[in-house]
Order: sequence, then structure tokens, then C-alpha cells
Amino acid sequence: MPLKVVKSENTSRQCPKCQHIDKRNRKTRNLFECLKCGYMEMADYVAATNIAAKAWPRAAVKQPIVGDFNIYLQATDFNRW
Repeated sequence: MPLKVVKSENTSRQCPKCQHIDKRNRKTRNLFECLKCGYMEMADYVAATNIAAKAWPRAAVKQPIVGDFNIYLQATDFNRW
């Protein structure tokens, strides 16, 4: 895979689902929560997704896989076992 250099500006502040940019989207260092659409995910994943979308705008990463954070938490809840 070829190396592509992209500007990382706002990649950790931009929602990959609705594209809203706001520094307050970073609730904590590790948590991203969009103020506009409510999308929640790990902050590093959001930044990596946005960087990939900038590097390959016509690739599948243009439409990142986004899901419901609460469903993920329920699926990984080990108290059920």
C-alpha cells in the first residue's frame, strides 16, 4: 500500500458519521461523542477513520462503518456469562 501524507487537522474533532467538527466532540482524551448526531466511539478510532478517508477519499473508508456504541457495550458485557 503506498504511503500518503495528509493533514491531520481536525481528524480527532470531526464526526465520521455527520462530518460535524467541534473541539467539544472530544469528551475526554479517549472518548469521542458528536454534539450534533450523538455518535460515540473511541477517539483514536475516529481520528484513524478520518485520516483514512482523507487519504483515500474514493475508497470504502469514505463511508466508515459506524455503529451504536451502546450495542457494542452490551455485546461485550461479561456480566451476562
